[in-house]
Amino acid sequence: MTKPPMFKQDPNDREGGYLLSMAGVLALMGATAYEADDAVTPQGRANAKYGLARILSAARAGGFTQGDLLDTLFFNGEVSERLRDMVHAAVDAAGNKAMLEVVASLQERCDD
Repeated sequence: MTKPPMFKQDPNDREGGYLLSMAGVLALMGATAYEADDAVTPQGRANAKYGLARILSAARAGGFTQGDLLDTLFFNGEVSERLRDMVHAAVDAAGNKAMLEVVASLQERCDD
């Protein structure tokens, strides 16, 4: 079965914004958590690592067994079909409720 895209251009955003699926949220967090030092603020990196850890924990609770490998792929900056497939599997295992809770908790952390 074909998975939906993680990112797609928002047809309603005149400034070229994007829509993210929950898999896109995880992919963005994973990339941001380990991005080069000058590309992300320390607080941004800390928030991304927090969100990544929470999602991987929820995914493990849902039966996803490759959390450590997925984290390593993010750390190494891998961009591949394998990463995409693992991101989708992790989000599926975590479930929509857990994903929404993580996003809400990040919003609270960023409201400071």
